[in-house]
Amino acid sequence: MPRRYNGVINIPVAWQKYQTMKILSLYFKNINSLMGESRISFSKGPIANTGVFAITGANGSGKSSILDAITLALYGETARFDRPAATVISQNANEAYAEVEFKLGDDKYQSTWQAQRAPHDGEEQTVAMQLTRLSDGAVLADGSVAVCSAIRDLTGMSFRGFTRSMLLAQNEFTAFLHALDNERMDILETLIGTDIYADYRNEIIGNADKAQQAVDALKQELAGLKPLTSAEQEASEQDLQDYQEQIQELKEAQKQLEQQQHALKNTANLQTQVVEQKKRLKDLQTQLAANGQTLAEIAVAKQALNFQDDLKALESQQQTLQQHKAAWEALQNEQHFLREQVGDNSDLAAKAAGLSFAEQHQTLDGIKFAINQARLDKQEASAQLQALETQLGEKNAALAEVQAWLADHAGDGILLDNFPETAPLKILRAELNVLSDAYKQSGNAVKAHSTAIKNTQTALSQTQADIAALQQELADEEQARAALLQGHHADEIDSLKAEQEGRLKQFQQVLDVANQYQKISQPGGGLLSLFGRKPPLIEDPDALKAELAQLRDIIKREENIKLALESAVSREALVKKLLGERVHLVDGKPCPLCGAKEHPYLKHAPVLGNSVQALTDQQMKLRQLAAQTDQLNKRIVAAQKYAEQNRATQAQLQSIKDAWLSQCNRLNKATADADIGQLAVMEQWLKEERDELKNIIALGEQYRKKTATIDKINAAIAKNEATLSQLHSEAEQLAAATADINEAHLVNEAALIPCREQEQALAVQVQAQLTALGETMPGKGKEDAFFDRLNSRRQDYQTHQFHSSHFIEEVAGLESRYAANQATLQQADADIDRLMASLQSEELIGVHLALIEKQQLIAEKERVLSEQEGVVGACLQALQIRLQSSPFAGLAELRQALQFAAQEPVYLKHQGDIEVQLTAKQQQLENLSAELDTDFMLAETAPDPDDIYRQLTQLAEKTDIAQLEIQRLQKRLAQHQQTQQRYTQLTAQLQQREQEAQPALAERAILDNENGMAFRRRVQIRIAAQLLEKTNRILEKISHRYYLRHNTEQPGLSLEVEDTAQNNRRRAPKTLSGGESFVVSLALALSLSELANNNKSVESLFIDEGFGCLDGDSLTVVLSALEKLPAYGKTVGVISHLEGVRKRIKTQVQVVKKSNGVGVLKVA
Repeated sequence: MPRRYNGVINIPVAWQKYQTMKILSLYFKNINSLMGESRISFSKGPIANTGVFAITGANGSGKSSILDAITLALYGETARFDRPAATVISQNANEAYAEVEFKLGDDKYQSTWQAQRAPHDGEEQTVAMQLTRLSDGAVLADGSVAVCSAIRDLTGMSFRGFTRSMLLAQNEFTAFLHALDNERMDILETLIGTDIYADYRNEIIGNADKAQQAVDALKQELAGLKPLTSAEQEASEQDLQDYQEQIQELKEAQKQLEQQQHALKNTANLQTQVVEQKKRLKDLQTQLAANGQTLAEIAVAKQALNFQDDLKALESQQQTLQQHKAAWEALQNEQHFLREQVGDNSDLAAKAAGLSFAEQHQTLDGIKFAINQARLDKQEASAQLQALETQLGEKNAALAEVQAWLADHAGDGILLDNFPETAPLKILRAELNVLSDAYKQSGNAVKAHSTAIKNTQTALSQTQADIAALQQELADEEQARAALLQGHHADEIDSLKAEQEGRLKQFQQVLDVANQYQKISQPGGGLLSLFGRKPPLIEDPDALKAELAQLRDIIKREENIKLALESAVSREALVKKLLGERVHLVDGKPCPLCGAKEHPYLKHAPVLGNSVQALTDQQMKLRQLAAQTDQLNKRIVAAQKYAEQNRATQAQLQSIKDAWLSQCNRLNKATADADIGQLAVMEQWLKEERDELKNIIALGEQYRKKTATIDKINAAIAKNEATLSQLHSEAEQLAAATADINEAHLVNEAALIPCREQEQALAVQVQAQLTALGETMPGKGKEDAFFDRLNSRRQDYQTHQFHSSHFIEEVAGLESRYAANQATLQQADADIDRLMASLQSEELIGVHLALIEKQQLIAEKERVLSEQEGVVGACLQALQIRLQSSPFAGLAELRQALQFAAQEPVYLKHQGDIEVQLTAKQQQLENLSAELDTDFMLAETAPDPDDIYRQLTQLAEKTDIAQLEIQRLQKRLAQHQQTQQRYTQLTAQLQQREQEAQPALAERAILDNENGMAFRRRVQIRIAAQLLEKTNRILEKISHRYYLRHNTEQPGLSLEVEDTAQNNRRRAPKTLSGGESFVVSLALALSLSELANNNKSVESLFIDEGFGCLDGDSLTVVLSALEKLPAYGKTVGVISHLEGVRKRIKTQVQVVKKSNGVGVLKVA
């Protein structure tokens, strides 16, 4: 049966985040020799159903163009051409197009590439690419760079990685398979890339840091937790229970005192409320009388309503008159202001003749606009002059600075025409160094070759001697191992060990059962014994029940006494209430209550006791008895529970003892003296069995050590024999390479001499150029800095020459602009002076016209005032005539009466509110009086209020203290519970984290302690193991026969082929036939397609090489293996022109080449 590869390799997690890419379809047009449109579906039709298809056709027909179309559509590149757009467009075609639809996970995408050729010169004109998500039509990227970047982000593969995954490098792995052991690691590193070292190192460091941080955080949190000890917890719980019981007692006493206090306060409050209610009732009656008097006065004042309309008309006319007067006064003020502005100018009348005020105002606006425009021009010219002055100063200063610099660096002008050739000299010297090194190396190689030949001969002799010594040592060890067994078989040791281990487990079970019996039979242990507390007292439930019955009888008697005391309290209260009425009793006169003529209380007054205090004491006594009853009930429940537990414990102990005796009988240890309580005897039994097991294990360990030593010697012999064979081969190779090494040394010497002469001549020329510049030849390694410095000097000189010319031109232009702006400024000043004179003249004419207009308005306003004064006088006279027959003396009294009559609704509402309040207050007074009579009797039996207050204060203080203690204890216990839970949780987490972190920390320690070469070697071994693991999984599916194994005993990456058809015999890869070698190389290439791209792969694969060198039988083996690849989840396309491939693979994409050289696709 085949043996599966079970190696475990750690691959960075970052390599496993991408999904497999599945190509669904390909559409292209005018690609290379395939002119016109072509389409291939990989997800539908015959290709999807078979999984293996062939791309067939004659050489040069265009089979590989299909691969070009796929990479063009995805990356805009091909593996065969550097400038694909200029190369792949078919002849006589102006454009080319490629489109690929592919799937990643549940999403489908479409990537397109299009190139167009220019119509005249035939070169490409435009290249366009676009990536679209088909599910929603979203364009994810547009343009070559954006599409390539998006494809790389989606698939995780660059162009090189994609071609590596899609086009299998089977030939490269054929070379890898047949390479020397010490060369395979370098070939593998070239195939995969060097990023594996940084990725592996970063992941190890990251995992170790993360694991250590998690452990440190848990330790820090654990160090901060401090749970209570068991003694502290138990004491706190007991204190909490005591304080809770105390709180309950205090609350009951407080409740009784508060009821008495409330009764006293309620009586006092009711008396105060009655007095206040009577006072408020009297105030309301006074308010009601005053409000009635005001309403009577309002009824008289309502006669003024007959004159209300006349008064409003008069006030309206007076208001209009005041408005006209205010307008007249404003016009007078404006006229006075205008006269002051005009003055005594007599010419204004003639100038203003025929002009209106509006026309003059328009003329003034035109002059002002012209003045503002002239001022703006002046400001702009002034600003430009200032700016030009500043620019001239800056440019002249800059010009002077540049010209001064040019004068100081006049010598650098030589660099413009005669620059020293230091760069060619450096290149020539570098070439000379390379040739010198090559000459030295070839000389050293000649010496090393001679030394290697001698060392190889010495090693051959030493290896032969080592083999002989190891063979003698092997014989001695085998004889010693045979003596150790003393005629027995090696398998008997393992069976004896298993039998003794089972017997030891049985004796351990006997001891565990005895310990369990002791633990159950001795209940005095545990926390109670640890903290010195006594175990609970065991009581008889029946005796406790009898005690409870007696206690209940006592409670009944005490309750009767309580009822008698309550009656006495009522009688004493009645006596106290009637004490003041006894003075009205006279012998011989009937009592107003009972009618008796004899009054015994006058002669013998009743003695008053303190029945209230007696009742209080009795209530306290009853509460104490009730508490005793509750406690006794709890004791009865506890006693019954303990009795039940005791019966169950005895049954459990008997069951455990029976099991113990049964196990002792099986082990032949049951005797008359054996007792389950003899723990020391059982521990002695267990010790004897353990000693016996140790002896058996020691014997097995000695045998294994001898066997391991023998195996090690055999391996050493085999290794030395392999080394001996390798040394013979190396000796032959060294002898054959002697002539080549000597010839290479002579060739290097011939190339070195002319190069040295050329370097010396160029150095003389450069030295002369540097002397002219005042420089010296730069030292070794400083040539680039020296060249940069000289080049910088040349560039600085050129830059300053250009700046000098530029500044001269700018200064000339600025001076011309400065003269033009000065002329503009002078013209603006002249225009402003002329316009200001014209403005003053025109403004005086405008003021004169405004004065004439104001005089006309004043005359019109005086006429209106005269008419309004007449209207007001007539209205006033008519109203005064009507008032003569009314009770109102004048207008002031009339206005006051109207205001007073308007308040009638307010007083009427106030009257109704007072009556409602009066009724409510009378009802409240009656209710308070009734309540006062009811509570008065209850208040007389209560203690003094000061005593009640003092007792309540004391109870409140005690309650607060107890409550604070309860809160403190509850908080302490809750915190302890949380802390204990968190402590347990963190302890478990810490153990788990430490176990999880151990591999990462150990790996980090190895990484820190090893050197770079050891690290590189270890990563290479891991990657090689990963490659072999993947290869073997593929081989298991496609061959069912071969597996690749790593022979760790040989140096380098020594590979062996394990053949399951020959009892898993291992042999060298070079012994494989052509077909077998192709199959193994194919599996390696498939593994690399995933490993080289960090476990990212393409489901569609193509093989375009390696078939032509196979014979018929080998081709059959290869095709059989390819037909099994679909089971590995791959769709495989075989590109070949061989007839055997066409006959074997039925599903084909045929490329038919026409007579004109154009190819056409046909899916069959």
